[in-house]
Amino acid sequence: MDNLLPNCFSIKNKQFLIQFISRKIIEHKPFFMNCIDLYSGIGGWILGMKLAGLHHLSSFEWNPESNLTHNINFGTKNRETNIREINLADLPAPGSVDIVVGSPPCIQFSYANRGGKGNIEDGLVDIHKFLSIIQYLKPKHWAMENVPRVKDTIIL
Repeated sequence: MDNLLPNCFSIKNKQFLIQFISRKIIEHKPFFMNCIDLYSGIGGWILGMKLAGLHHLSSFEWNPESNLTHNINFGTKNRETNIREINLADLPAPGSVDIVVGSPPCIQFSYANRGGKGNIEDGLVDIHKFLSIIQYLKPKHWAMENVPRVKDTIIL
C-alpha cells in the first residue's frame, strides 16, 4: 500500500494514513473523522477518504472541468474556488477538520512539462497557501502530494 500513496512531506502522516486506511478496509467499519481536500481535481483523494469511512466536508478546486467531474462523481455542488484568493473565514472552523489533503499544482516544479524551467516563485504561492490553510485549520493529520522537486525547493 505504501507505493499507492503519494509522497507526503510528513512520514508520520504517511504512516498514519497507510495504517488508518488499511485498518478501515479490513474492518469495514466507518470511523468518524472530518476531512477536506484542497486543489481537489476530480476527487482522487476524496475517493480514498470515503472508502476509508471518513466524513467529507468540502473540496476546493479552481478548474471548471475538474470541478464539474468531481461534482458528477460525488454528487456534490462545489463551486470553482481560487485557493490563492480563498478567505480563511470561508473554510470550516479551526479544529473542526481532522484531515486535510491536497495536491497543489506541480506544473511550475515539474521537469516533465517545462523541462524544469517553470516559475518556481509562482509555484511556491500555492505551496505557501496550502501550508497557511493547514496552520489555520490545525488538523490532526494532513498530507500534500506533489512532484519530488517541491521537497528540494522548500524548507519546512
